[in-house]
Amino acid sequence: MSVSRFGMVVLILVAAYVAFLATRFVRVPPPPPPAPHPRAADVRTVKSDLCRLEAAEHAFFETTGSYATESELRANGDDSLPTLSPWPYRYVIRVPAPEVFTIVAMHYGPLNDAPVAIVTDPSGQVCTVTPPKLRMTHQLDARPQWVDAAPTYDCEVCER
Repeated sequence: MSVSRFGMVVLILVAAYVAFLATRFVRVPPPPPPAPHPRAADVRTVKSDLCRLEAAEHAFFETTGSYATESELRANGDDSLPTLSPWPYRYVIRVPAPEVFTIVAMHYGPLNDAPVAIVTDPSGQVCTVTPPKLRMTHQLDARPQWVDAAPTYDCEVCER
């Protein structure tokens, strides 16, 4: 019986030594460095892009008599149009009727006091929509209430 115990101990020691050698010789590659975050588009750039898109819409309207979707604007051959997804915004062009359009730049990253959306339409104004600063009021014998819950709108006219 002692020979079989000795054999088992030797077998366990050999297995441990082989495992030790395997961990020493097999190297796990380090993880790749994190991808750099794209440079965030600032509000001024987004407003400028929306004004350029709005001008392209008016030019399209003058030639065809209706406003264009994003694919129609691109097919029109205007290569100067901005990209529709400058991080952290995504531009959406909606044409619900031939004589109406809306271009919205939606923010899809962390807000950090950035506007939630920037909007333009045929009026030629670019409006930023900033989320409300919510704060709760408490009174001892009343239910809590939210105050200052309306978003703010700041509009300016596109330069032509």
